[in-house]
Amino acid sequence: MTKDDYMIVCGDFGCVWNGDKSDDPQLDRLEALPFTILFVDGNHENFDALSEYPVEQWHGGKVQKIRPHVIHLMRGQAFELQGRTFFTMGGAQSHDIADGILDMESSDFYGQYDSLCRNRGQFRINHISWWEGELPSDEEYAEARQTLEHANCQDRTELRLGDGLSVLSPGEVSTIVLAGVSAQTTWEIIEKAPWVSAPGGPRLVMVPATRHSDLRRWLWEHGFAFVADRPVQAAGRWYAVMAAEYTGEVKTPTFQECLFGLTGQWPEGEGYAAWQKAKLPRLRLGVPDGTELAKEMDELIKGESKA
Repeated sequence: MTKDDYMIVCGDFGCVWNGDKSDDPQLDRLEALPFTILFVDGNHENFDALSEYPVEQWHGGKVQKIRPHVIHLMRGQAFELQGRTFFTMGGAQSHDIADGILDMESSDFYGQYDSLCRNRGQFRINHISWWEGELPSDEEYAEARQTLEHANCQDRTELRLGDGLSVLSPGEVSTIVLAGVSAQTTWEIIEKAPWVSAPGGPRLVMVPATRHSDLRRWLWEHGFAFVADRPVQAAGRWYAVMAAEYTGEVKTPTFQECLFGLTGQWPEGEGYAAWQKAKLPRLRLGVPDGTELAKEMDELIKGESKA
């Protein structure tokens, strides 16, 4: 690979976080990679720190060069890369703020902070872990529409702002990709769109960031059948790329089925199974002895069951 090869991070880059020299070691490691890293911002970015970088033109659109080969693709832009046109529109809305956004300048900040921490509240702190700029501004939307018009793509694209699948109507799409969020967020998005859980509904392609087993269980118990379940390893971590469609046939899976899914059908399945099994001793600590789940977990830990 060369610096003319690109890896695009689609949101939550997060490596410009502290806005000082403490970010340098990680950014320097990324710069040393044999390819160029391009990223679109998500909601977990320090937008104050990002705003300090100058804006310049690159391959047809506006960027901020964090390092010569670590580049922020700004919102509402179109880039010509290797004979293809890429439109970028970053941003997302934080879901873990049900208990509010705290302001460090507030006189009762420490009282609020202590109370929310003790009660395991969902909150963030303005300009520390949350920024208003996580969502695109009216100006950025206007520029995005102008970009699409200039690229003669307005008849093939639409800009929609909404939560999850709320901006879609039944029958509009045949495939939905839900990637990079937790298992729970994935099924909450599905639950808010009942038309997905109907015969003839769209195929779901999911890459949960956490709790693969829980998502498999939820899908089976809610009438979805797996079309594919393939393990993929990246940067030393295993992911599961799942494809499922609603059939209405409810299944009560075993713990082992949830742990491995259909990954054993693939050459990478052995490595994924070893990674999943390595978690079992820690998970077993919270399971009462004598239960069927405890017995199944103990067999897996001892190697008496196979993936």
